[in-house]
Amino acid sequence: GILLPGDTFGIETLFGGAADHMVWSATAVQYATFDPDATERLFDDAPWFRRRLMRALADTSSAMQDWMIQLGQCNAEERTAALLMLLYERLEARGLARGHRFRLELTQVEQADALGLHIVHLNRILSRLRARRLIGMRGPEVDLLDLDALSALMPAPRQALRPDLVS
Repeated sequence: GILLPGDTFGIETLFGGAADHMVWSATAVQYATFDPDATERLFDDAPWFRRRLMRALADTSSAMQDWMIQLGQCNAEERTAALLMLLYERLEARGLARGHRFRLELTQVEQADALGLHIVHLNRILSRLRARRLIGMRGPEVDLLDLDALSALMPAPRQALRPDLVS
């Protein structure tokens, strides 16, 4: 996953225990840690906290499932368009994107890893998107030049389970 300012991670460690994954930062970060005993008391005593925690877990799980489906069902161009649109929407919601432009603080190697692509393949895809005037890139600055055309590249949401196969 790609974390942005304000995102929560490591929820599975709130009640103690070690994280089951590593986190790398592309930029300087500030973070807070929580005492497991205090978290457990808050979970037991505060319904609002339980609701927020459950919502965060559900949202994280849903986002990961959606991304895994995209990795498995979409071609490289669709995945790249989806990643750029997703990052733009998330950054815009936080006031960190303006006029369809945002900073992408990931190297192309990191982007390729997130997309399940080889760096050379990602570079070709980005070149194609630039040549079609769908995106502009200068250093870390990404400009989504044609949101409609870029959105059209993204596949329609697909159902993970076909209703005719579920009994």
